[in-house]
Amino acid sequence: SRDWSSDVCSSDLIDQIYTSTKDELTGYWDAFQRENKELDRLISESKVEQWVVLRQIEKTEAQRSNFNKLRMMTLYRMHRVLTPEQRTKLQEILDRQRRDGRKQL
Repeated sequence: SRDWSSDVCSSDLIDQIYTSTKDELTGYWDAFQRENKELDRLISESKVEQWVVLRQIEKTEAQRSNFNKLRMMTLYRMHRVLTPEQRTKLQEILDRQRRDGRKQL
């Protein structure tokens, strides 16, 4: 017999975890996009000193790193509340999203 209450409980916890980090993740992603756009501009113009480009690379990568760290910790927190079967399903979803994302490039 399947215990549906554990699925509902897990679903609620996953939603709480996602909701608690969604705004911060969005902020990091938006900051990364802004910094990356500025980096692209600096490189395409080729009018600044190398140290300026290096500083912009550091800013861009710091935002990407912030986003990735929070994303991975969010996934870790989700994994902790899932059953092994639910973890497998989540991994399948993430793998599918990764594949679909690559196709869009």
